[in-house]
Amino acid sequence: GSTGTATFTINAVAPTITVSDKTATYSGSAISIDAAKVTGVTGGTTPSGGVTYTYYTDSNCTTKTSTSDGSGATAAGGAPKNVGTYYVKATIAAAGNYTTATSAKATLTISAKVSGSLTVTLGTTSYSYDGKAKTPTVTVKDGTTTLVAGTDYTVTHDTSANVGTRTVTITGKGNYAGSTGTATFTINAVAPTIT
Repeated sequence: GSTGTATFTINAVAPTITVSDKTATYSGSAISIDAAKVTGVTGGTTPSGGVTYTYYTDSNCTTKTSTSDGSGATAAGGAPKNVGTYYVKATIAAAGNYTTATSAKATLTISAKVSGSLTVTLGTTSYSYDGKAKTPTVTVKDGTTTLVAGTDYTVTHDTSANVGTRTVTITGKGNYAGSTGTATFTINAVAPTIT
């Protein structure tokens, strides 16, 4: 009739979580890394904890993306939208028989969107000669998106004041590096006054 007891403990284990590198093209929206692959360490069971992703601007994963660093992220550690190279780690929360776990870093590379041709509209396309160089106002669009001068493109054209047709050339930069567009304006001859 004698009895005795002893105890043993089954400890939670860390699942394996992996994230793959990704290359994407600028789209104007935040770009997320593809979903992490999470596997259990025994029996192939997949842990059910939630996975979160943190984005960094440095390869040591010490500086999170932010709303003011040029990445275009809308929150600290959020997914970026602008051209650049970013680094990502995925973390799965502890759940059931599994502890929390964090992946090794993955690289997210966002490249510029190269449009076949940007749409360039000039405020004025025809001038009368007056001896002064002309600089028309420029509106540049990629589809329905209006680009920002200096940030998304630069403008060049012949600044001669003489009669003739001038080509305005738009060169994309930043998120639109490699994109181009052109438009033309004319400086017309005028009749002199003769008495």
